[in-house]
Amino acid sequence: MSIFTQIPERSRRDSLRPIAVLRSEPPELAQRFTLSFEPGRGRFADSDAALVQLASGQQFMLVHHRDDPMGGTELLASESSPRPAEDLRAFLTAFEIAGREVRWALAGGPRDRVV
Repeated sequence: MSIFTQIPERSRRDSLRPIAVLRSEPPELAQRFTLSFEPGRGRFADSDAALVQLASGQQFMLVHHRDDPMGGTELLASESSPRPAEDLRAFLTAFEIAGREVRWALAGGPRDRVV
């Protein structure tokens, strides 16, 4: 079984909140991880997103806001999780992304260290 799978938005189980911003843009993430970023609808029409699920069942959404002047891609995780830093670590480990790729993290996630 793969470490993660991209799943359709309708399969999202929880309300999500931003836990980090990755420096990478969607085209790089799409190519590196074989992801497909779908355009948002309605009030989210200015964004593109990909929902992924780890083998553990934990879900994350990668969101890029086209009008964001800073660039990068937001990483969202369950709003009800009490440990966003651990969620971030789980995502980075599963995707083999170095901590230095994190531009911002909620609750002092693993920035500036290689995971």
